[in-house]
Amino acid sequence: RDTSPESASSDLGLADASAMDREDLCTDTHCLGLSLLNVALESGGDEIARSDELICVIQDDICKSLLQNSRTDSLSVLSLNLRAIFNLFLHFKRHLKVQLEIFFTSVHLKIAALDTASYEQREIALESLLEFCREPELMLELYENYDCDFRCTDLFQTLVKFLVTSSFPSDGVQGVRGGFNALHRLALSGLLSILHSMALRCEGHRHFRSEEAAKPEALTPVSSVETELQRKREQKRRLALAARTFNGEPSKSMSALQSLGLVSSPPTPESMAEFLRHTPALDLRVVGEYLAKRHDFNGQVRKAFMDLFPFTGLGVVEALRMLLSSFRLPGEAQLIERLVEDFAGAYYVKQPPVLDGLGGGGADSGAEGVKPQDPRKMQRWVPREKQPDETVDGANSSGSPGSGGGPEDAAGEAPLRVKMANSDTIFVLSYSIIMLNTDLHSAKVTKKMTDAEFIRNNRGIDDGKDVAPFFLRDVYEAIRDEEIRLHGDAPVEGGDIENVVDDFFWEGILRRSESIDEFSTTERLLSETPPGASERDMLQVIMDCAPMPTLSLCYESVPDVAVAAQAMVGFQDLAKLSAYFDQSESVNGLVRVMCQYFIKFSSGGVLSAKSQIALRAAQKCAMQHVLLLREAEWRVVLEVLLQLWALDLLPPHLTELDDFAGADGRPLKSLAELRPPFPRPDEVPHAQPGGGGAPGEAAPGAPLLEADVLRRQESTDGFLESLTRWFEDETRDDDEMENRALGNEDFRLHYLGSDAEAGDKEEDELPAASASPPVVHQAVKQYIAKSGFLDLFAAPGIAKLPAESWQTLAKALVMLSRPSRWTSAAFTSGAGSPASAPAGGPLESYVAAGSSVAAVWHEVADPVFGLELLTNMTCMPLGVGQSLSQIWPLVSTHFERLIQYVVGGGGSSEQQFIERLIVNTLRLCIRLIGNAELVPTLLGLIQHLAKLPPNLFATYSERIACGLLVLVKETNLPHSGLCAIFALLKRISEFPANAGACNAGIECLNHWLSDDVELSRLLTLQQFPELLTTLKAFASQNSTPASATALGHLSSLVPQLARGARNVPQAQGQWQSLWAPTLHVLADIAKDGSQRSSAQAFVYLQRLLLERGTELSLPWEEVEFSVWKESLEQVLFPLLQAQQDGQGATVAEADGARRASAAQLICRVVLTHMPDWLRSSPDGFPVLFLRLLHILVSESAAPSPSHEPLVESLKNLLLVISADPLFSELASPNQGETLLEGAWAVVSPIFPALRREIAFILDPSAAGEAGGAEATKDSAPAES
Repeated sequence: RDTSPESASSDLGLADASAMDREDLCTDTHCLGLSLLNVALESGGDEIARSDELICVIQDDICKSLLQNSRTDSLSVLSLNLRAIFNLFLHFKRHLKVQLEIFFTSVHLKIAALDTASYEQREIALESLLEFCREPELMLELYENYDCDFRCTDLFQTLVKFLVTSSFPSDGVQGVRGGFNALHRLALSGLLSILHSMALRCEGHRHFRSEEAAKPEALTPVSSVETELQRKREQKRRLALAARTFNGEPSKSMSALQSLGLVSSPPTPESMAEFLRHTPALDLRVVGEYLAKRHDFNGQVRKAFMDLFPFTGLGVVEALRMLLSSFRLPGEAQLIERLVEDFAGAYYVKQPPVLDGLGGGGADSGAEGVKPQDPRKMQRWVPREKQPDETVDGANSSGSPGSGGGPEDAAGEAPLRVKMANSDTIFVLSYSIIMLNTDLHSAKVTKKMTDAEFIRNNRGIDDGKDVAPFFLRDVYEAIRDEEIRLHGDAPVEGGDIENVVDDFFWEGILRRSESIDEFSTTERLLSETPPGASERDMLQVIMDCAPMPTLSLCYESVPDVAVAAQAMVGFQDLAKLSAYFDQSESVNGLVRVMCQYFIKFSSGGVLSAKSQIALRAAQKCAMQHVLLLREAEWRVVLEVLLQLWALDLLPPHLTELDDFAGADGRPLKSLAELRPPFPRPDEVPHAQPGGGGAPGEAAPGAPLLEADVLRRQESTDGFLESLTRWFEDETRDDDEMENRALGNEDFRLHYLGSDAEAGDKEEDELPAASASPPVVHQAVKQYIAKSGFLDLFAAPGIAKLPAESWQTLAKALVMLSRPSRWTSAAFTSGAGSPASAPAGGPLESYVAAGSSVAAVWHEVADPVFGLELLTNMTCMPLGVGQSLSQIWPLVSTHFERLIQYVVGGGGSSEQQFIERLIVNTLRLCIRLIGNAELVPTLLGLIQHLAKLPPNLFATYSERIACGLLVLVKETNLPHSGLCAIFALLKRISEFPANAGACNAGIECLNHWLSDDVELSRLLTLQQFPELLTTLKAFASQNSTPASATALGHLSSLVPQLARGARNVPQAQGQWQSLWAPTLHVLADIAKDGSQRSSAQAFVYLQRLLLERGTELSLPWEEVEFSVWKESLEQVLFPLLQAQQDGQGATVAEADGARRASAAQLICRVVLTHMPDWLRSSPDGFPVLFLRLLHILVSESAAPSPSHEPLVESLKNLLLVISADPLFSELASPNQGETLLEGAWAVVSPIFPALRREIAFILDPSAAGEAGGAEATKDSAPAES
């Protein structure tokens, strides 16, 4: 429309409105027209698409008008204009491939990214883009039609890249240009709409289901269409790479072009010309310079390049237009001359020759002996620029060689072509046309050339003759009416909105639309077709645009919770897409990011809204993609679990550590009672909902309610919402608008993902819709319990893991379950690299260094929890495909190194961890000892426990003993296992002060000794000596219940076996082999034990050596003399002879009492069993008896506190044998004397008065007379 003052003054007085009113009227008219167009397209688009005539109108006039209207300043016109473009996309995209590309690049993306455009204009453009992004089929079609077509721009890539860069302000959320606003929100929504539609398709097919462990091979076979698209995409990639290479340095690009397969090897002019003619994105200036060079190869390429154009039947001006659209003329005259010369030759030879003239190459031109004529020197017919309307069909216009003559043959008709002599005419005329084009259309030329001047300037150019004036006049008018644009007549890839205002540009668009393929639509139903190669490539395009940093900035820096929720949904959708196409690297990176966000935003102990959003996303992704997790990602998932523990959000069954009960059945007091560092909000007085949140949130301690989020949304409602509501179809879904108020469920589905089931209760989702910290804490705890995340670490979840994932989790737990300060070199060769941590030092040093309470708690709790999970996982029932051998080497080596580190004196400050290390080592043994393949390793761990330093063993001895008690009760240990157990029990007995440990140790022995089957197995495995030494170790304690119990077992076991009171087949008839070792043990206790134990040992020795007629008496008749002799020689005699080391009256007194008891016992044994011995070995008894006397006499003669008791025992023994007539009859080993005489021969030299005293006791009267005479006789020498 014309709003100039001239037009305003020529309205003939019919309009009296002001200029503003007229402008408003024009705007309203435009709005009305666009509204009617939208109504027509929306209501009858499908019917209109069936009319070829209407399609032509839409392709040309309507699209051109829409492109021009997009430059308007009126928001109403722009809004309706963009709505009309969207409707064209929906109904006519098959016929508008080039037009729609121009709309996207020159309208939507141009306005949305234009800083000079108003805020409202950019918002309207972004809202229109959002509409496109919410069409899943359209996004797929954009990629297949544009990104896979080398003649088009990468429209999908361009769109995604724009959305990624526009989703967050470059200067931050508090930037000088307004920070994060509705424009960024719209761009983010568009990006997420693309991701979400793709993710929903992936999630809806079985290949995504984690339970079926989908692999890439499970995808649907690639169709022929997808194969063709991949071929096109690869071709486009190669052409783009070739174009960049050639544009950079043409002279050095040949090898690269050959390697890409675009130029033959060796290179030919024809292949190079094809490359220059048909490769998009080439720099037209570089192409022109390359073609104009004078090198031989360049000249050959130039000629081959000219031959590629279809010049036949074209006018000179039209041919020049076609040629100059493919390159830019260089500036030097010589270069231009070469190009024009070759053009003239190529153009001229493609025109029909004149057959009826002398120079026309008649029939004789090819006769024998006649030299062939140069095609460029032959007369030819050159068509004129304008063909008259009266042209008769078939009137020689085709210029075929068979035509009889020129257009002059038809009298009265305008000629259709002219005759020219040679190509030089075209050469000169082409130069003249280029000069004319510059003269007529250059702003620097003020005086324009006329047609007469142009005709005059071209006199005599046709081999000295003039070209027909009407021909030159046609040329002049063609140039005058339409300039030859030296930069190309249409944009090859997209276009610029500033160039879409004239007919020339639009004609180029139409010509280009005729040269490329039609827009191909997606015929398949996306909901029923699994994603394939196209979607995989689309995902790669998205990932190449780097959306993750943008999503991270939106989540971290934007205070709005709704934006954070959107960003987290974007992470989830990227993970779903990557998992579907088996891109495990991307999946793991996304899972790691989500988990770390939860840890970061909950590190202060407050469950902010952002931390809840991250928790929900992290848990779902971990569950969905558990099969793809690597060791590092398992580690961060475990850190989430530990953070939940720190926040007191885990159920008790996960945080209560398994432990042993004492011998009395009560739980042992643990050092590892770890309470979460962040108590529940209801335990904190005066809890403030607004404190302690993560940076970047307005009120981190008080999660925003949905109503708060919606109020923020309403404050940034789009302009298109309020401006064009009355133009929209009533059936359109409300949820397609980004900023329309949503209900609670719509809010969750839109911002938190649509994967939630319809039946989920509102309170089961996160973030919790409450500002009360106790309510939020309880809601999150309930969500965790119901989410299924914790099932990953329970037996059913572990059993579902394939072997590789199982091993990966085990490696992560191994790394987690080592305290970070244990920096011994023993760990550097283990699984994974050692974690960096401060070296050594007590736990308090961390606090002193400024570490937070939570950090200190994690230092202790993380390895404890990791070790607990590792033990639980190792002991769980195996799933399909799992074998304990897959993880056992890793687990056993880890436990062994940990224990060796402690045995070596390291980690003494980590008492909580050492306690759990011991408990879990025993738990492994209890659960796995039945596996024969693991027994050697398990026993090795038990043996390492026996080597713990004394201070540590004393601290944890009760746990070790209680664990051993469970082990011996629940398992049948092999021979080596029993040896290890006995070694530990002996070590436990070294700490009598720990009554609980000793009692539990004795209970282990009680279990074996009270059960006939267990006792029989001990004897079968030849473990009776170990049993005796273990009982001896406990019995040697001073006045403890354990020592009394051990002594009781020593005294009663052999008699029970001998009498057959126990059902132990191995002991029947062989009890004597057990009796002697038992005597040895009791004798050792009597000799080396405490005073009370020694006294008790003597009592039990008497029971084993003397008792008759009771349940505990032995069948002495079965004991041979040789056994008795051995027992006396090896057990009782040494007991009498040995002396304790040490000084002091107490020691001497105790030693005297022991030796006195030994002497009494020996004498009683000899006197009690003497009749049996004499019967069984009359020759051996005298020798044994005299041996006894020698020992008694020698021990009694030595000065000691036990002198008198020993003499008394000797006197009693001599008294008995002197009164027994048998001793007077038995022969002594010495020839010629009786045993009694031999006895006195041993005693009298040391105790001369003892015989007289014995005689007096036996016969006081006879002894008195003899004594008096003896005294008189003895006194005589003394007096003399």
